[in-house]
Amino acid sequence: MFPIHLNIFGGTKGFYEGLYFAIAVAIAIGFAFRLARSEKLNKDDFMLLLMVALISGVVGGNLFQNLFYSDATGLKDVLTDWENGFSITGAVVIGPFLTYLWCKWKKLNYWKLFALVVPAIILGQAAGRLGCFMNGDGHGTATEVPWAVEFPRYGYEVPSFKLKEDERYQSDAWKYSIRNGLVNENATKSAPVHPSQLYELFADLILFALLLKLFNTIRARKNARWQIVPFAYVGGYALIRFLIEFTRADRELAQGASMSQMQWILIFVFIGSVFLFLREYKKQFN
Repeated sequence: MFPIHLNIFGGTKGFYEGLYFAIAVAIAIGFAFRLARSEKLNKDDFMLLLMVALISGVVGGNLFQNLFYSDATGLKDVLTDWENGFSITGAVVIGPFLTYLWCKWKKLNYWKLFALVVPAIILGQAAGRLGCFMNGDGHGTATEVPWAVEFPRYGYEVPSFKLKEDERYQSDAWKYSIRNGLVNENATKSAPVHPSQLYELFADLILFALLLKLFNTIRARKNARWQIVPFAYVGGYALIRFLIEFTRADRELAQGASMSQMQWILIFVFIGSVFLFLREYKKQFN
């Protein structure tokens, strides 16, 4: 782990969330264009689709972050507060819906375009989770497993590469450890915690490989039912996130029965996606 704070134009901009987000987006767009070229799609239409998907994903990510992972109260804070971070789950749920409305308006083949970007999206998510791990965001609960990770209390300022010992920039993992009495206030590292970011990273890469194989299988079929790929993506990611939520420390912010509110949503998303996937899969291969 190497958390950093960007000092740009004389002002420190906090942890480098924007940096790894930009890298993840660049990877996703690059891979999506590679697939789009293979299908000889209109470049301008595809670029506009990506921009709409990105903007709607950011809106959904911010909305879910405020609803499930922050202390935002009241409808105004939930809708307008942009200081609490970004939830990829919100992007996965809200982004496709708003993009669908845009494609209907532009009379584009939504399902084919969605199928084209799905492998790229999950690949970008994997890159983003690596950034989360480097930064210490989305860490897990305290654990004694051999692969547990201790995150540093402070990060380094770039470009000076000097340790920035400022309480405003203490890592989330360290603050979690202090809040739960797991380390003392002089500790320079957090308590050992689950590397939940890496769990999701590896799961995302497995899902990427499966989706890419499914995409190639579908496009080789006559009268391809492209919606099979998006349904597999949404259901697969919902299952991944549902399971990983059990290890995440920020899950404690929003409990509903024995599971978090997010997990209840993910259950219904998973069930609905599996139903739609099986229905379309049967039509394609029977």
